Amino acid sequence: MEKKQLKTTEYLRYDFTVPEQRENARTLARKTQALDEIDARRKRLMADLKAEEEAALAEVQKLARWVHDEYDYRMIDCECLLNTPRNGLKRLVRLDTGEVLKEVAMVSTELQENLPFEESHEEPAPEAAPAKRPRICGKCGQPGHNARTCKGAGPAAQVALPILPGVREVEELPDAFVSQDKVLHCKGAYWSPNTDYTAWNMVSEEAARKALELNP
Repeated sequence: MEKKQLKTTEYLRYDFTVPEQRENARTLARKTQALDEIDARRKRLMADLKAEEEAALAEVQKLARWVHDEYDYRMIDCECLLNTPRNGLKRLVRLDTGEVLKEVAMVSTELQENLPFEESHEEPAPEAAPAKRPRICGKCGQPGHNARTCKGAGPAAQVALPILPGVREVEELPDAFVSQDKVLHCKGAYWSPNTDYTAWNMVSEEAARKALELNP
């Protein structure tokens, strides 16, 4: 019988040449770098989605609070009328609604500004420095010293007490005359305006409860 030769293929071992090994190494490096870039983009995308999710959640929580409470605290333009309703008193009025917020006694500087002005050649006396707010320790929340000289226990050793209901937590005390709050919580302490609403006084929790008319 006649002998015939047929061409075919088999799955056999193939040894790479030196140039092929070098090309394989370069290709591996490129693919590895591309994979790292894909992973970095994925992490950035996840971070962006997380930030969007947190922003949307915060907006939903704010709107839910507005719907439940039916009010919010905002900075509202007001007008202070001196010598109203009579001499020596001042009246604070909301400009958006015309509501009278409070009527209190004028402070000494406001009374002096309304005195008749007489021309004088004497040099004006230097203005007194504004009263400084008491120093509050950032470690224990008590006045009169700072965290470096504090001898009390630090925040880690203190138990955080809940703030009384109806009391706002603020980082800085606002103008006592403009504020409508009976009590504020700032830097770990309770504050209440004095009788003429010219400054804030640090008060105990018991005094804060009395100001808010809360049961002990």
